[in-house]
Amino acid sequence: MVTSKPDFSVCICVKNGERYLDRCLSSIFSDSSALIFPIIVVDHASSDKTSDILKSWKAKQEKRIRVIRFDGVGLAAARNVAWRNSNTSWVAFVDVDTSLISGWSGAVESAIENLHQNNKCGAIAGNNLIPEGSDLIFGAYKVFIASYVGGHNSVLNRFISNRIKIRHVPTVNSVYRRTALEEVDGFDEEFTRVAEDIDLSYRLREKGYEIWCEPGMQIYHYLRPNLKSWLKNMFLYGRGRAFFFLKRPKGIEFKFLLPSIVLIIYLVSVFFNLFTVLFLGHYIGVLLATLTSARIVKASMKEWLYAGFLGVLTHGFYGAGFLFQALKKNQ
Repeated sequence: MVTSKPDFSVCICVKNGERYLDRCLSSIFSDSSALIFPIIVVDHASSDKTSDILKSWKAKQEKRIRVIRFDGVGLAAARNVAWRNSNTSWVAFVDVDTSLISGWSGAVESAIENLHQNNKCGAIAGNNLIPEGSDLIFGAYKVFIASYVGGHNSVLNRFISNRIKIRHVPTVNSVYRRTALEEVDGFDEEFTRVAEDIDLSYRLREKGYEIWCEPGMQIYHYLRPNLKSWLKNMFLYGRGRAFFFLKRPKGIEFKFLLPSIVLIIYLVSVFFNLFTVLFLGHYIGVLLATLTSARIVKASMKEWLYAGFLGVLTHGFYGAGFLFQALKKNQ
């Protein structure tokens, strides 16, 4: 059993996460890699039972867990509080709605050992997988997100088997080089809700840093439990992407403009009685696009059909959020 302390900390930012917290922390302490590393939990102004749950964990793991109460504004600010209160040369983040798959911490250590001498490596991403669920929507998530049209070639539910360079590290499962964070002054605190990781990846690349994916850093990410909460989140993600583009015009990518363009076409189609035709064409297009995930996930016909429906609605709500933010401008 490895008992030495690797040079990384694990940070968790949680706001009203009573539903997820026990599962997340249990997965960290049950990781078979058995590495000893400090854990920093930022309680971001929680008003549910999160604080009580953290007190219980603190009593059991006093030497491992540090809890910091943060009553400020914004997710990016909470993340800055977390990493700035660490003292290791690498800083990992996992979100509270995840659980680590056994071997995660060993994979982090291995990645650091292999990439530490590469001064251009600013961040490391892991595989973010969707757990098995009995509900139809989880099957649809697996199909849709694993496809290019749903995951846009990211590490979201797209298992990567080799250590490769990528463009973006989702903060849900990530490791950052401390000196890289310091050079770019951490997360931009104007990103109060989402897209803080998109912005950070962009600024790291602008400074010449590389982002790598480590296959063994695997987590389960527990996505929204129903369609309503999923679509609400997609609206928020659309807003985040638009806010990022407004702040970093050089970072604009056309593929992320498409959902809002499609939504505008939908609105125009109403006046020409073409809405149904457009919807069917869009649905079939998304369904065909999900074939790119056939090598990754196995799904029933019902799950595949629902994935197409999920994709159409996702594009609509994402596009609506994007247009809303483009007009609103301030996040």
